[in-house]
Amino acid sequence: MLTPEDESEIENLILTSSINREDATKFVLSKREQRERIEQERIIAEAEQAKEEAEQARVAAEIEQARLIKEARSEELSAREEERTRPYRLKVQYLTRIRKQSMYSALRSIIEFIYVITLAGAIVASAIGIIIILIALGAPHDASGQIGLGFAVIGGGVLLSIASIVTKQASLLLVDIADSLIDLNYRYDHQQ
Repeated sequence: MLTPEDESEIENLILTSSINREDATKFVLSKREQRERIEQERIIAEAEQAKEEAEQARVAAEIEQARLIKEARSEELSAREEERTRPYRLKVQYLTRIRKQSMYSALRSIIEFIYVITLAGAIVASAIGIIIILIALGAPHDASGQIGLGFAVIGGGVLLSIASIVTKQASLLLVDIADSLIDLNYRYDHQQ
């Protein structure tokens, strides 16, 4: 069981210290066992570290795979959204181009001017209605008729603002239709 290195160490111990061969052999064998135990513990620690690193690599790979799947899904959703909204965006681009090249730019300006005037009138009417209500609330006598009048004026202002928005949109719609028809007819005439 003793290796040549062990024999050499035993002989060295006997020569340098005053111990017998049996004690020197026990000492060398215990040292060898201790070295073997330390080496075994090192190997176990390395194996556990390798196992832990492998687990970390597996978890990192799963996280990366999940990220890639999420990224692919996100790109797919973006592509679907792009495809879904493409017709709308093309229509908006077409309308923007038509409006910039409108044959009726003066009419568009007049529609915008009338809209602003009407909206300002609606705001003024609503403000007057609020003032009427505040004055009626401060009156010492029964002013229920004035309060009703104030609410009616406010309601008229709100209706006027809604009507001005609807009228503006309807008017611009008709101008857009006219410009679009002119554009299409122009293209049709020049293709033949």
